[in-house]
Amino acid sequence: MDRIVKQVQRKLIKLVPPERRLLLTHTVARFLPAPSTPAGKPAMLPFQHRERALAAVRGVLEGHSVGYFRVPDRRPFAAQIGVADASPSELAELLLRLRDEGLKVKHDPREVSWNVWSGTPDFGCAVSVWRRSGTELVTDRPNAMTQRVRADREPVQVPASVFGPFRDFDDSSVWPSRPEFTGTPAQRVDFPIDVVYTWVDGADPVWRARRDAALGEGRGEHHALAANESRYTDYGELRYSMRSLWSYAPWFRRVYLVTDDQVPDWLDVDHPRLRVVSHKELFGDRGALPTFNSHAIESQLHRLPGLSDRFLYLNDDVMFARPLGPETFFEPFGHSHFFRSPAIVDTSSPGPRDTPVEQAGKNNRRLLQERFGRINVNKMKHAAHALQKEVLAEIAEAHPDAVEATASHRFRHPDDLAMTSSLHHYWAYLSGRAAPSPLALFYADLTMPSTPVRLRELLRSRDRDMLCLNDTDGTEAERHIRTEICRRFFEAYFPVASPFELPETRR
Repeated sequence: MDRIVKQVQRKLIKLVPPERRLLLTHTVARFLPAPSTPAGKPAMLPFQHRERALAAVRGVLEGHSVGYFRVPDRRPFAAQIGVADASPSELAELLLRLRDEGLKVKHDPREVSWNVWSGTPDFGCAVSVWRRSGTELVTDRPNAMTQRVRADREPVQVPASVFGPFRDFDDSSVWPSRPEFTGTPAQRVDFPIDVVYTWVDGADPVWRARRDAALGEGRGEHHALAANESRYTDYGELRYSMRSLWSYAPWFRRVYLVTDDQVPDWLDVDHPRLRVVSHKELFGDRGALPTFNSHAIESQLHRLPGLSDRFLYLNDDVMFARPLGPETFFEPFGHSHFFRSPAIVDTSSPGPRDTPVEQAGKNNRRLLQERFGRINVNKMKHAAHALQKEVLAEIAEAHPDAVEATASHRFRHPDDLAMTSSLHHYWAYLSGRAAPSPLALFYADLTMPSTPVRLRELLRSRDRDMLCLNDTDGTEAERHIRTEICRRFFEAYFPVASPFELPETRR
């Protein structure tokens, strides 16, 4: 099948009229089906598989009065339990019983340990034997802290947050452990990190009427790409981006969803880790509403009430593609990371031939030159943006006129700043508060005929950190094809509903 798909992409596609190429590749590149769920057992998010394995191990050990202690595992999303009160054969007999509960159990004789999991081993629980050696307990299985502890020290009771490389805001459990495991590693990121989304339903007739009225007031003064349809088209990405968040970055504290008084019909607005914020609350008496300009909205995000000092900003078409810890985005002392694109901001002056994005990049360059004597060269990847409130506030204070002007533009404007996607990163970098970092991003343009084939390959490899499916400016005739491409891919990659989805809407 793979050979056939590649032949279509490389040879047959050239024989098909351009307007039919996307349909052809979509038809041939059948996506892999979503993983099946065992009968009678609900599908679970990856971290829920970890909790299931951890609870099962704890239950069987406590049920047979076997002493244990929790150990920080090297794997960021896995758990580890140490046992010193049972022989390897006794422990094996107990753990193998968990297979009757649908769990997988695999023995590693070199480390005298067992892996227990129900989803994938990376979200499982390891159980390691600790043997007495003089005055110490030692183990052959590596962990995140030490393989030797003092045998004469009393066990301690500690919260679950001690054992991961990040804080789990939903886990309030307490565990027995050893004093040696209670220290905080230097590399650990444990401050709260919120996530901010901006979202619009471009098909809403009430919203479209507001937009069309605002466009009429502009009398055709806007750039063609400032208000094109693809900018507001909703392919259901937000639902799946939130699924990706719960699947692969469950360490977030809270999600802010910023909208123009719109709410997806599937969203549970009462979830305790979610807050929906209208543009009216965000802007207050600043800017001009209604606004249809993402630059304007982004210029105000640092003003969100209660927002954490460090936060991630995502467009709804950006998703986590595999487990990522908060250290991907921040240093333990709060400095942020940014992800440079090989694409560059050319050094010419802003002009009418520039797109709104290019104009904003050049406006950023002018401010950076004035402040630091340096200019921005690279654009940033279309991924999650790690942001610091203090840096955004500092930019707003240093250049109030430019920021206020950006907030007042209802559509993208030649004088806009791109605060969150570029200016923040360079400003923080040049003031010693940020650094570039690698990120494996999968980016695809939904209008390109190669996209269905590339998505099929990604489903198999799952070798990227984040992904973005961007709709540039496709034809209306192909919109149903792009919608179907997104639906098939998202359901295959993110099949499990997030806690943010209303139960009656989960699929």
